[in-house]
Amino acid sequence: MSFGEIIKNERKEAKLTQVELAKKSGISRTYLSDVENNRYKPSVEMIKKISQTISESKNIAVEGIFSKIMNASGYSIEDEEFKAYCEKLFSVAKEKLTDRFVEENGAEYINMIEIGLHPHDFEKGYEIVKKKNLSYEDEENILDIYSEVIFERIFGHDRTYTTEQIYKKLILRVEFLRSVNFGLFFKPESLENIGELILKDGLDEKDFYYIQSKIDELIYSFEKQLKDK
Repeated sequence: MSFGEIIKNERKEAKLTQVELAKKSGISRTYLSDVENNRYKPSVEMIKKISQTISESKNIAVEGIFSKIMNASGYSIEDEEFKAYCEKLFSVAKEKLTDRFVEENGAEYINMIEIGLHPHDFEKGYEIVKKKNLSYEDEENILDIYSEVIFERIFGHDRTYTTEQIYKKLILRVEFLRSVNFGLFFKPESLENIGELILKDGLDEKDFYYIQSKIDELIYSFEKQLKDK
C-alpha cells in the first residue's frame, strides 16, 4: 500500500475530511490532496503532524501510524531518531558557545551575534556527521562539528584562529555592526530584527540579503586590516 493510500485510509478511519485533517495539522489541503494521491512524497515533518492529528482523533498511540507512513514513504525511523539526537547536540553546541561568549564579554552583545541562527547550520553539520558515519558514541565529535560549522560561517574557511582569537573577533564584529548607521530600521537587539525592520521599511527579501552580504564584505575588510597590522 502506498503512503497516499495509508494516509487516506487512516484519515477516513479517524472520521476526518481532508479539510479537517489539513487544518488540524497546520498544512495545506491542496498539498494533503496531492500527497494522498501520491503526486508528492510527504516530508518527515508533515508525516509527524498528520500522524499526531490522526492518533488524537482515534485516541490511539501515534507511534504505530507514524511508523506505517514513514516506512511506506521510504524513510528510516532509525535515521530520524539519530537526526533528532543530533538536533539536541546542535542546541547544546549553541548553548555552550553562547554561554562562553556571555561569560567572557557580557550579555549585552549576545543577541547581535549569529550563533547557530542560520537556517542551514544544522543541516550542513548533519551532512558532515553522516559522511563520517558518526553514531551515538561520538557525541563530542558531533558537538565539535557543529561548533566549527557556526564559526566557519562567521569567519570563513580560515581555521588558524584560536578560541580566544575567535571571541575577540566576535567582539570586533559586534562593535563594527554597532558603528554602522542603519537609520530608522536599525535596532541593536539582533541581526534578525534588522532584517525584519528592513522588510517593514519597504525592501523585499532579496534587498535584505544583498544588504547583509555588503555588511559581511565590510566586516571582512575591516577584520583583514586589523589582522594585517
